[in-house]
Amino acid sequence: DNYDVTVKTNSDGEVSYRYFDVNSDTPLAAKPTTPGKYVVSVSVSETALYYGTGDSAEYTIIKRTPSAEIYVPDSNIGESYSPVLTTDSDGKGDAVIEYKPIGTDDKFYSTTKPSVIGAYTVRATIPETARYNAVVTTSEFSIKKKIPAIVLGMDSPYVGTTFAPSVTTNSDGAAKVVIE
Repeated sequence: DNYDVTVKTNSDGEVSYRYFDVNSDTPLAAKPTTPGKYVVSVSVSETALYYGTGDSAEYTIIKRTPSAEIYVPDSNIGESYSPVLTTDSDGKGDAVIEYKPIGTDDKFYSTTKPSVIGAYTVRATIPETARYNAVVTTSEFSIKKKIPAIVLGMDSPYVGTTFAPSVTTNSDGAAKVVIE
C-alpha cells in the first residue's frame, strides 16, 4: 500500500515522479497500489549548477499472503460457541467457515456448526482479493459432556426414625439418582 521510490542524486533540482502501467505510455493518475507490473519515471529539474536528468525503472507489485488464524473455544454440549477469525486480509468478510470431525476426510467439511459431543476441525477459507492471496487456516476444538452440579441435602435424623436425603442436580439424569 505504502511504498516510496528512492532517488539518489547530488543535484539540488526538484524531483518529480510519474507512474505507468508497463504496457502503456499513458501516465497513471496516482501511484499504483494494486498488483501488476509498472514503470516509474523520475525527473530531476535543471538548476544553476546541474543539468536536468531523468531515469526510469520497472517494478512489480505482488499480492500479499495474509496471516490468518481461526479459533473455536472448547465448549460443553448445549452451549453456544462462535469461531474467531483473525487475519489481515481484506477478504475476511467473505471467509467460509466449515467444520468436520477430526480424522475424517476433507469431503466431510460442512458449514453447519457441530452440536454433538466430539472433537472437530474448523477450517476458514479466505478468498483471494485484488490485494491478497487466498489462504486456508484450521484448528481443533471439542464439545464435551457437562460436569453436573450436585447437592445432597439431609437433615440429622433421630434414632429410630427414617430419613430421606434429597438430591438437587442440573443433570438430565436426576431422575435416575440412587442413594445407597
